[in-house]
Amino acid sequence: MLGGPKNVAAMISRALSPKVAPGATVNAAWVADASGRVLEAMEARRSTWQTWHVRAEALRQVRGAEVPTGQVERVVDLIVGEVLDNLSVSLARPEPGIVEPAQLRRADGSSVYTVYGTQLFTSARVLHAEQHPVATAGRTDGHAVEDSAVDMALLESAANGIVHICQRSRNSPGLRG
Repeated sequence: MLGGPKNVAAMISRALSPKVAPGATVNAAWVADASGRVLEAMEARRSTWQTWHVRAEALRQVRGAEVPTGQVERVVDLIVGEVLDNLSVSLARPEPGIVEPAQLRRADGSSVYTVYGTQLFTSARVLHAEQHPVATAGRTDGHAVEDSAVDMALLESAANGIVHICQRSRNSPGLRG
C-alpha cells in the first residue's frame, strides 16, 4: 500500500528529519515588526486588552519565527513589553491616594490589593475611532419635529384608537398621560 519497504523507509526518514525552511532572523527590527503585528491583531479583535491577550498573540507570532525553545519566553517578553509600554495606552485608574506599607506591596511596587494582569490597555487608533460616535452622540443641533406636529400625530393616533390621548407637557420634553 505504501509502495514497499524502500518507500516506507523514505517516508520515516522525511518525518524524522524534515527539511525546514529558514525562519525569520529575530533581531530588534523583527521584534518591532512583530510588536506592530500584535498591536494590529489587538485592534482588529477588541477595543481594550490585557497583558494576557497580548502575550497570547505574541506567542502566535513567535511560533511562526522558529525561535529556539530556550529563547521563546525572552522574545515574547520583549514583544509584550514593546506593545504594552510603547504602543498601547494604559486605561489604569489613578491611585486612590492611599499608600500601603511596604509589607503590602509586591516586588514591583504595586499593591497586593490590585489583581495582577487586570490592567486594561487600548491604542491611540482605537481612541480616535471612538471619538466620532461620542462626539455625534453629544450633538444637539440635529433635526427636530415641531411640537404642533407631535400633538397632531398623537391626536390622530388617539382618534384612530391606536394610543390613549396624551398631552405634551410644556415644562418637560416627555409626554404625560
